[in-house]
Amino acid sequence: MIEDEKFTPELTEEELSNEVGVRISYTNDFFFKFCLCGKDQDSQELRHRLIKETVGIMCAATSVTNPSLPIVVVREKGVTVDIMLEDDQHRTINLEMQAYTAGNEYKRFQYAASKTLNGELSVGDKYELLHPVYQIIFWTGKPKNSHELIKTFKSMYKDEMMYDCLIYQTFVFIPVIKEIIREKGILNLNDIEKFCYLLYNNGVGELENQDQGKLVELMVKKYNLLKENSLVYSLTAQREEALRRYKSELSASRNKGKAEGKAEGRAEGRTEGARGKCIEAINKRYRVDSKEWVESLSKVQLDCIFDVLFEEENYLAFKEKIGALVS
Repeated sequence: MIEDEKFTPELTEEELSNEVGVRISYTNDFFFKFCLCGKDQDSQELRHRLIKETVGIMCAATSVTNPSLPIVVVREKGVTVDIMLEDDQHRTINLEMQAYTAGNEYKRFQYAASKTLNGELSVGDKYELLHPVYQIIFWTGKPKNSHELIKTFKSMYKDEMMYDCLIYQTFVFIPVIKEIIREKGILNLNDIEKFCYLLYNNGVGELENQDQGKLVELMVKKYNLLKENSLVYSLTAQREEALRRYKSELSASRNKGKAEGKAEGRAEGRTEGARGKCIEAINKRYRVDSKEWVESLSKVQLDCIFDVLFEEENYLAFKEKIGALVS
């Protein structure tokens, strides 16, 4: 059996102040780690149930190999829960679990899994000693071209048979729970679906007086315990505020980019409109098709066309004069 580790936040009272009043999100990755890293029965049961519900592995024992939270809050960098588990068939498996709220990071997850595999062997070890790596990512974004709540990626051959696959990536797309509730109703959700509803709604909501399921029950219990641990709560609150500022700045940056893009588009549209008028005027003046030439001109040259157009009787002289302008 595998020995578990005690959750030990590397904090001191002097280093952190209790951020009273900050509402912690259930998808806050620091809180997520707090829930899963404990030595207590609830943390262990939460780990085992989540692993079973998402990847179908029955755990005999689990050990968190990185139980401490980082002292420094780095808002762009998420924290993972690294788990060494022994399943009911006595196989050893490396597993990473994470709540993730940032952008598209599929390649980063693949790199992290490959790095974990690389760290398993020493020089001269046999590849047969490698243990498979599972990643479970609770993602706040929507899946592409899919409506599945849980989607697993793994190496497959064309016949869809799997041979000694070493990396499994399972994404739980939290927002899909909206579609599931529309289809079957909130009272008919299973345990993992109720868990996703809790994360999406950031609270029990309509499950308040209903059967909430064991996963939700355990998470709510951990949420209340977090408030009693001033040191960990303070760090988690700082993380929450950092993530909110990051999202706000990211949104402002995107909105600025969209506004600038629209302005550039309007300017480009005006330029293209001017080209059309120039082509039409040149055709009337010289009876030639100037479309290809006009489309090659700069904005400065376009602005001068009507000034030069009636100065030159000869089309070639007109073109030469426009071509001589600094673009």
